[in-house]
Amino acid sequence: YTIDLPGNKKFNGGEQLKVTSTDPSGNKSDEKVIDVKDTTSPVTPTVSEVTSESTQVTGTGEPGSTVKVELPDGTELTGVADDQGNYTIDLPANKKFNGGESIKVTSTDASGNKSDEAVVEVKDTTPPVAPTVSEVTSEITQVTGTGEPGSTVKVELPDGTELTGVADDQGNYTIDLPSNKKFRGGEQLKVTSTDPSGNKSDEKVIDVKDTTPPVAPTVSEVTSESPQVSGTAEAGSTVKVELPDGTELTGVADDQGNYTIDLPSNKKFNGGESIKVTSTDASGNKSDEKVIDVKDTTPPVAPTVSEVTSES
Repeated sequence: YTIDLPGNKKFNGGEQLKVTSTDPSGNKSDEKVIDVKDTTSPVTPTVSEVTSESTQVTGTGEPGSTVKVELPDGTELTGVADDQGNYTIDLPANKKFNGGESIKVTSTDASGNKSDEAVVEVKDTTPPVAPTVSEVTSEITQVTGTGEPGSTVKVELPDGTELTGVADDQGNYTIDLPSNKKFRGGEQLKVTSTDPSGNKSDEKVIDVKDTTPPVAPTVSEVTSESPQVSGTAEAGSTVKVELPDGTELTGVADDQGNYTIDLPSNKKFNGGESIKVTSTDASGNKSDEKVIDVKDTTPPVAPTVSEVTSES
């Protein structure tokens, strides 16, 4: 026999059907009870966003079904959807995602029917580590260092100018400085890296090291009568005067760059000697040496004259 079921009658599985037969004389058979077998696959489970920071995989599936999560390395994790259909599956602490990996999720009901596979891509939400920055000096023409491979490295100059470059597959980056951007030393550069998913690292702040020597100081005329050595040098720099006998005297250039260094009263010049003058800035950079000859401006003593007589 074949009996069509109404189109609006659907079975989930587990229900019971009762079947009897009655002959033409009206005699009815015993009742046959049969269980409906569940052969319907669960719907594909939903999966909440999975990120590189996630510690769990969550979503919904058929209530009571076993949800299986297959990780990119083939590891399989399982959990059971509750009576509301919600599931939560913890990720092992040693399983970390970078972003871009695929996770496969299925659910299998109590009758062994398996859903279609849900494939979800792990979203990268992990910021790169702050980039390293090689020493930046007042003489450099490039900023270099390391960052996450493929990340975009941004260098913000003290005046707000932003320069960018991309870290290569080894993580190395080199960013050229514009020729019109010069550092004195003491300025700060801010460096960040942003990965292809838009995650931005913490900011690395680096101080520019002054490695530029001051220009050689100027020295006013020094004469055999001078009580001081004076001139101009880089403001704040320490000026050193080396006398012909090796004695060293120092002074500091004021904020206008002027310096005056007193000569000891016991140091006298005849004229023709050489004095060496240098300046050293606060970072220890030393200028070229300025050499100046002492000018003889001391008149001779009056000559002695032997007696002159009318007979001389």
